[in-house]
Amino acid sequence: MISAVILARNEASNIVDCINSIRPHVAEVILIDMESEDSTIELASPIVDKILHHELVANFDSARNIAIPEASHEWLWFVDADERLSDAIGQLVNGLVREQGDDFEAISIPFKTHFCGKWMEHSGWWPGYTMPRVLRKGHFRPRPSRAHPSHARRLSRYGVATTTFPKRARPYSKSP
Repeated sequence: MISAVILARNEASNIVDCINSIRPHVAEVILIDMESEDSTIELASPIVDKILHHELVANFDSARNIAIPEASHEWLWFVDADERLSDAIGQLVNGLVREQGDDFEAISIPFKTHFCGKWMEHSGWWPGYTMPRVLRKGHFRPRPSRAHPSHARRLSRYGVATTTFPKRARPYSKSP
């Protein structure tokens, strides 16, 4: 089973769509709020399982660490509030974890970047990868020294087995 971890600050315009896109594919949703001054918490509260509070810090990736001991499940899926998850990706991730989860500790998923309402398919924007987004507890901690460490190669250097979705998979999307 998988716990989703969503990091947010002032994401009232995005949080409900983000949660609704990942909720069918996870057993638990954890929101980490970084001192939101809008209605993010009020909107998310009825549809998440836990709300954790973290001080506002420049390197937000390190704030994700507070969810690790709070998560109820072995796998964590880290999502930004402006991301949307397709059903196809949700089903693929669950299938991979269920059927082959003993063979790896992390999954990198391509995402589509939108700019001015258009998908940036060319010029090196597709497929987009950041760090692996689905990780097994006990094999990682988001590093505080970099906002977006390079994806699977960095973890592989430390003996963490990763798998990467093919380019043809329907990816995450940043909200347009």
